[in-house]
Amino acid sequence: MRIRKSSVLAFFLVLCFICYSFWAFSRAKEETEKGLREIPPIEDEISLLNSKIKQLEDEARGNVKILSSIKEKLDVLINVEKTNNGDDAVLSEIQSQLKSPFEKILAPKSDNGQCAATVPYRGSGSTYHVDKFYEEWDFVDRDGGVWKQGWEIKSTDAEWMDTKLQIILMPHSHNDPGWVKTLDTYYTGQTRTILKVIVDALSKNPLRKFIWAETVFLNMWFDDPSVSQDYKSRFTTLLKSGQIEIVTGGWVMTEEAPSHYFAMSDQLIEGHQWLKKHFDYHPKNGYNCDTFGASPTTAYLNHLAGIDHMLIQRTHYVVKKHFAEQNILEFNWRQSFDNTGSDETFTHMMPFYSYDVPHTCGPDPSVCCQFDFRRLRKVSPPVTCPWRKEPVEITKTNVAERARVLLDQYRKKSKLYAKGTKENTRVVLTLLGDDFRYDSDAEAEAQFTNYEKLFEFISNTPTLNAEAKFGTLKDYFALVDKARPIAENPSISGDFFSYADRTTNYWTGFFNSRPFLKWFDRRLEHLMQASDTMLSIGLISGKIASNVADEIYKKIRAGRREVDLFQHHDAITGTEKDFVHRDYADHLLSGYKNLKEAYSKTLSAISEENVVAYYLEEDLSERGKLPVAKTVEIGEGCAYLDVFNSLLHKTEDLVRVKVNSNQISARYMDGSKPLAQLNPWWDVVKNDHFEGRISDSNSFELLLMVNVDGLSTRRVKLCPSSSQEVPLAKISLGGSADGSNIESKFSTSRVSGDPQLVSPNVKVILNGKNGLLKEISIDGRLHSTQLQFAKYGCRGRGNSQDNSGSYLFAPDKLSVPVFGQQDQGGYRIISGPVIDEVQVGAERIMHRLSVVKCGVSSGAVLIDTFVDVRGETNYEMVMQVRSDVQNHRTLFTDLNGLTITKKVYYDKLTIQGNVYPIVSSAYIQDNQKRLTILTQQSSGVTSQRDGEIEIWLDRTLAQDDSRGMGQPVKDNSITKGSFKLLLESTSPSTSADSIYLSPYANRLSEYTHSPFLASILTGSVTKDSSFTGLKASAPLPHDAKLVNLRPTKVNGSPNISVALILRRYGSDCSLSQILPLEDSSWPISLDVFSNAKASETSLTLLDTRKENVKEVDLEPMKIKVFHFNA
Repeated sequence: MRIRKSSVLAFFLVLCFICYSFWAFSRAKEETEKGLREIPPIEDEISLLNSKIKQLEDEARGNVKILSSIKEKLDVLINVEKTNNGDDAVLSEIQSQLKSPFEKILAPKSDNGQCAATVPYRGSGSTYHVDKFYEEWDFVDRDGGVWKQGWEIKSTDAEWMDTKLQIILMPHSHNDPGWVKTLDTYYTGQTRTILKVIVDALSKNPLRKFIWAETVFLNMWFDDPSVSQDYKSRFTTLLKSGQIEIVTGGWVMTEEAPSHYFAMSDQLIEGHQWLKKHFDYHPKNGYNCDTFGASPTTAYLNHLAGIDHMLIQRTHYVVKKHFAEQNILEFNWRQSFDNTGSDETFTHMMPFYSYDVPHTCGPDPSVCCQFDFRRLRKVSPPVTCPWRKEPVEITKTNVAERARVLLDQYRKKSKLYAKGTKENTRVVLTLLGDDFRYDSDAEAEAQFTNYEKLFEFISNTPTLNAEAKFGTLKDYFALVDKARPIAENPSISGDFFSYADRTTNYWTGFFNSRPFLKWFDRRLEHLMQASDTMLSIGLISGKIASNVADEIYKKIRAGRREVDLFQHHDAITGTEKDFVHRDYADHLLSGYKNLKEAYSKTLSAISEENVVAYYLEEDLSERGKLPVAKTVEIGEGCAYLDVFNSLLHKTEDLVRVKVNSNQISARYMDGSKPLAQLNPWWDVVKNDHFEGRISDSNSFELLLMVNVDGLSTRRVKLCPSSSQEVPLAKISLGGSADGSNIESKFSTSRVSGDPQLVSPNVKVILNGKNGLLKEISIDGRLHSTQLQFAKYGCRGRGNSQDNSGSYLFAPDKLSVPVFGQQDQGGYRIISGPVIDEVQVGAERIMHRLSVVKCGVSSGAVLIDTFVDVRGETNYEMVMQVRSDVQNHRTLFTDLNGLTITKKVYYDKLTIQGNVYPIVSSAYIQDNQKRLTILTQQSSGVTSQRDGEIEIWLDRTLAQDDSRGMGQPVKDNSITKGSFKLLLESTSPSTSADSIYLSPYANRLSEYTHSPFLASILTGSVTKDSSFTGLKASAPLPHDAKLVNLRPTKVNGSPNISVALILRRYGSDCSLSQILPLEDSSWPISLDVFSNAKASETSLTLLDTRKENVKEVDLEPMKIKVFHFNA
């Protein structure tokens, strides 16, 4: 019967193709003849003929695509006939995937806004584009004299006679919540004292000012019973009076390269809500003095949070020099998707090497160091100036000379910024502080009293025509706007990666330092989003009592703050000492435990049954170890699985479950069956070592293709069965693989030639020698996509500034293969109705590559790679995909999962300077196809060779790179990297510089970040308690993205309410539509989520922008926040 169905379907598809081809050819012929009969004047003849020829070519290409698609569908049917083990449901499911190829390939773009217009590459209309500068500059490190990376700046008294200089000196103390000490050690040993010292020092003189950035430390200080209420009250008074300004106000100063915008925004919300509750305070100025590069994502999130201006420091020294030459160190930072300037943030870029005193008062650090009065001999412990010119105390006898020396530096620095246009004025910002400064009363008094003497002399000497005072960013930006309206400053779009502080020392190593915690962090982000969303659904629906909700909320908040802490720029970067790294791991483990408990309690409560939900992982009790799957016991009774889709759209996706029996049935609660398959269980890692064998005969991997509505759960019943109801996979062995350890229940065979993995939407050809990916077929054509593993070595040895270390990547040469297409190796191919996958083992590598046969991932190649570089020295492992894409070494990579940036490989930047962060996606493309890699964890990526994407997996370094950490990186763990590889056809309308993913890639990316969560229920399950968080069943726009449905006690309220954070994707619809997506038009009614009264707010909920909002409309790429009143 199945053969007859397949034959009928095949005949129907071929007949459709023949009919369509005849119609298309006839129509084209008639149109061409008509065009020739009505031939225009001779000057238009060539143009007309070319147009007709192009039309015929386009239609011919379409016909080829259709025929190729039909061929692939038939191949799938043949494959299914071989593997479905007698289950008619399998064929039915596959046939449902084989909807007419005409619909997928030839369907016109919908007129309901399926792909709304987006701002193209360099279409923002900004005055300057950063990548254009990269084309033009030579990036040669020239010695500039005292300002090593600049030039000699000259200044004379005469030029200041008619131009007034206004000077703001900003005292600060940069407090890392972990780096060379742990968070707690820093707090108890320094930060607690620093905050007291600041309060005492500022209380002595109302003209003294100070800025503070890290809210996590304020939380610790205000919760500390050893700090008196008097100090806390005085701090609050100083904050209200403006003597203290809290800048940015996030939980931490988040790193801008590896962090996802979900976590970046969450830590900003957490910090701002804390400040609102304790001080009724709203930060208005951003401060990123120590992040390793600068991303426009930060500027956009700051803008959404109501932050009007920001300061950045660590950008490439060549960028600083050229911006200073053009007086554009202050600019309106514009987003690539914003062509009106409505989302700009005014940005001040510091011009010199660092944020310490020697590198902030002016171009000559040997002079500026003399005005860091922490270095006076009477202040202990002693700190000296490297230039051997020590500061002296300011007295009546030396104040005039000292003030003129300092003023000369201020004047020279001010000339790097644009002059005032409303007033004949220059304004200059200088900093007074460094890491963990002001940890003693002696230091504070030395700094403040000496500068008070200098400022009194400068401000009261008319011939100097200058005014100097202590100030904050608020004070500085007010003077800037008064002298030159912010709108008059140029706009700049682009990012400032990758960062180099000197010569060819690029900070691109940290993109992949300590990758295990980068991977673990992303899992916690997903668990936090799912816990947030489920609790919010319970609150909105009224299914969770307020006392239970409050208990769950506290656990989520505890977990959230650990994830937020890890976004700190010396945590997620992996640039901290070993024991600090272990401390961060313990914080994340604690966060994982709290979030897992919160999720389980919420699911149990919302089910309204006497059940307990358990996450499908054993408890993680040891840092640096991969999670272990929990075995679902199928005994005499049934087990129940709840699968949660924490995103908006109805989706079918893969769920992997470890079970103890192969005699099993799987059904939804209505009796229908999900597509299922049983694999042998593969413990990739056992006892902290790779396990290449399938050795546990009592464990199986149940693969379920589960279909779940948006913001909903679906319950699956797993019961014992007397028959083989779920088909067993078939195993094929290739290379040197030995099947002696595979349980006899599974049939085995040997591979011959280059084996294939096949789904309805993608066909993969493997290398018969080793099982590595060799080719991918789309549109009936094979495309080279050769996957292999390679390594980099390290340049130099010893404690040198030019070595690879936790921050720097300094390779000795291009990468060399360690397991490539020419190598021999053993592998297994597991095939069944749900999935085909290959399992490959090599030295230091375990690798699984899969294609699924239906669902959201059926158009992609799934890759899980486990690496173990322990025992190696100066070894950096990368995964390469070498393709036939002719990208000319041009790479497109994402910025924090929010936007895409174009990066051209320039030899002038060196190997290390052409490595960029990848947080969620990167691609290369030509005029025929695009190759995209989606990642579940952040890393580094490059395109060193034409057609190649290279992504980092792990690195171990034997030396320090002299950037402050003071040790090598050798505390590696077995690390997992998860990716999805996607090959799409472009069309003639596809821009070579397209900076948007396709609609399908966007959907696939969000489910890569937030996959289904499955939980096992124990207790008395008596009914189907699946739930949905959406009030209406109508489809939502395909480009609507739920960032979070976040429970919050907004602005200090005792009641829990819900914030909806919604985003609209920007999409490129000119790429092939691999899977059709449900769609509807914007706007979206907020009644879909809640019937409660809603208001539109700022990102951090501190500002209400619109009351009584009924619906939401969004431009592509933008984010809005809505607060449902409790």
